[in-house]
Amino acid sequence: MSEDVVAPDGWTIAPLALCVDVLDSRRKPVNAKGRAARPGPIPYYGATGQVGWIDDYLFDEELVLLGEDGAPFLDKSKPIAYVIDGKSWVNNHAHVLRARREVTSNRYIKHYLDSFDFKDRVQGSTRDKLNQGSMNSIPVLLAPRPTQDTLVAAIDAFESKRASASGHLSAAHRANERFRQAVLAAACSGRLTADWRAERDIEDAADMSGGWESLTLGTIASSIRGGSTEVPRNEPTNYPILRSSSVRPFSIDFSDVRYLSAEQSTREANYLQDGDLLITRLSGSLEYVGNCGIVRLADDARIQYPDRLFCCRLSDPREAQFVELVFAGPEIRSQIEAATRSAAGHQRISISDLKGFHFARPPLDEQAEIVRRVRQLLQLADGLKGRIDAASKHVGRSSQAVLAKAFRGELVGSGGTE
Repeated sequence: MSEDVVAPDGWTIAPLALCVDVLDSRRKPVNAKGRAARPGPIPYYGATGQVGWIDDYLFDEELVLLGEDGAPFLDKSKPIAYVIDGKSWVNNHAHVLRARREVTSNRYIKHYLDSFDFKDRVQGSTRDKLNQGSMNSIPVLLAPRPTQDTLVAAIDAFESKRASASGHLSAAHRANERFRQAVLAAACSGRLTADWRAERDIEDAADMSGGWESLTLGTIASSIRGGSTEVPRNEPTNYPILRSSSVRPFSIDFSDVRYLSAEQSTREANYLQDGDLLITRLSGSLEYVGNCGIVRLADDARIQYPDRLFCCRLSDPREAQFVELVFAGPEIRSQIEAATRSAAGHQRISISDLKGFHFARPPLDEQAEIVRRVRQLLQLADGLKGRIDAASKHVGRSSQAVLAKAFRGELVGSGGTE
């Protein structure tokens, strides 16, 4: 809903200040330390929802909370306002509104604010802020009261169905991720190719699949080293250097680069070779530490890597695809998480950690079969993920479509009939 609101037939327009009582003067912020000293059963609310608990309350009624700062004003995939009920404490990051019963209802105001376009209402250099003056003058489209109640019921019913659909999609996403992890676990343990060995009369040992051996990365690597320590810049040159964010499991984004000068690019060891393994050394998130991808370069490509990445060159490059797979599997992943240390705001692993990571290695012919099967199964999982993501986006966009239709007067009739 934009600022240029047009009232459908039989509707009126009024500033928000005439539709609600603004109770901001009763808000009171209490920081996390203060709340920790006052534990209790009362929900403590901020700009986007509950952020903690406290031992006392400021309000005891149904209210609408609208973010003052820190709310997703410009992200229409997320709600802007929310309704609370019962005893509550609200900090100064949320405006507190009570609908005037003779004019409208809390849920009508909540849905209307979720539909409203705030881009010309918010201001702030670091994060968007909606001051009280800008909020009070928001034009509210008011349907006749019976129509308001029918609209709210219709929107609530839709939101219930949308939430159910979103829940099913989230469950499907989790199931798909469990499938991926199960594939990788079976691949790294030998279970995935048990039939392949049986067809070739390869007998499994009591404690390990036939022909497999337990070893560490350090025993099959000819070198493991960090890259350039030079400080890159954004201005393009002929000397690109990867960013640490370029490496994710099974992939390297060679467009995710910054640049060095010619004088910074004289060390040949900092240039990648086809078949190298790149592994993330550090990240602000543990999830992205130890990610591994194979370098695949054109013959004439020249690109460097930074000290935030490790380059592992194997004694036998034919094993690179299997090692890449192992780094995405649960056994190495658990070793990475156990070895990770926090320093200067980053989670990180060391070269000695990498060298000590242990795993089971099959013969080369079985490695190739494992890689083939895993690639095939993960392609299926990727395809399913794409469909789940597309459906999730559609469900997310559907809320705004319904709200827009509602406040154009197209969702229910003027007499309150759907």
